[in-house]
This record gives sequence, structure tokens and C-alpha cells, in this order.
Amino acid sequence: MDNEKDIQIAAEKLAIDNGWSKIRALTTLHSKYQSEGRLEEAVTVSKLIEAEKAEDEDKARAESGYHNDA
Repeated sequence: MDNEKDIQIAAEKLAIDNGWSKIRALTTLHSKYQSEGRLEEAVTVSKLIEAEKAEDEDKARAESGYHNDA
């Protein structure tokens, strides 16, 4: 079973080797784990995808100068 650190390393390697974004690499790993019935890893990857999306949104907001005090 791959732990979160192993999954992150695999995603970074996929992204670098294939010229993909980290989200695309994580999505590929998610599909792989689902098809192999490795549900715990698939759940871990889902959480990593959501965290990466949130980080990307935060970066985009910071770059645009948008600030929300709500």
C-alpha cells in the first residue's frame, strides 16, 4: 500500500516525466488506484487533488490581487 508521501513522489515524477500538471498526474494515479481496487489510496489521492486545487486557487487569487475578507 502506498502512503501519502509515496503518492506525492509518484505524482511529482509523473508530472515531470510527462510534462503534466500535478493535478493531471494525481488524477492519473487516482484512476489507476480505482481500477486496481486500491480504494484507500484512491481516497488519499482525492484529498491531495482537492488540496492542490485549493492551492492553485489561492495562487491565482494572490496573483490577481483579489482579496476577500468574508
